[in-house]
Amino acid sequence: MYNLNTTDDQGELFDVVDKQDRVIGQATRQQVHHDPSLIHRAVGVLVFNTKKQLLMQKRSKTKDTFPGYWVFSVGGHVHSGDTYSATVKREMIEELGTSFPLAPFKKFIEPSDGETEFWSMYVGVHNGPFPNFNNTEADEVRFFDVDELTQSSMSEKLPVPPSVKGLLPMVKELSVSKKLDALIKKYDKTG
Repeated sequence: MYNLNTTDDQGELFDVVDKQDRVIGQATRQQVHHDPSLIHRAVGVLVFNTKKQLLMQKRSKTKDTFPGYWVFSVGGHVHSGDTYSATVKREMIEELGTSFPLAPFKKFIEPSDGETEFWSMYVGVHNGPFPNFNNTEADEVRFFDVDELTQSSMSEKLPVPPSVKGLLPMVKELSVSKKLDALIKKYDKTG
């Protein structure tokens, strides 16, 4: 789903990478969102609270792809010449209005929805609230029980992009992992 009335800068420049994540060129946002052969970099953050609920954001109606749909806690493209780590820090501030410790989680290529992204995913723990979230990026942020999220998205009661739906098994696996338990324990100590 693509929004022709977007406020996203369609001329924004991204690095195009190969399947080993090596830069092979550049392309604009508009180009990479319409050509699945142009693999481009993105970051995502899965924020859980200490109840192991996942923070989701409802995309603003002005976003270029999937406006009004629910997506993971934080996400964004890596600008040309930028790094994953710098991008994730920028996106945390830009979207949630805050930053807190994150752990690298997984890197993978995700072909979906007319584009192909090379994702670097991170995970973090925070109980919120997030009063300074960017309302030009998201209409709402809230925590969901992972099982409820899965059921609601599969029954289509909750609109999520196909890529999010496809990654929910990974999220479920993470929600019951020792890695998340360790992050929660660390958060409880430092809060």
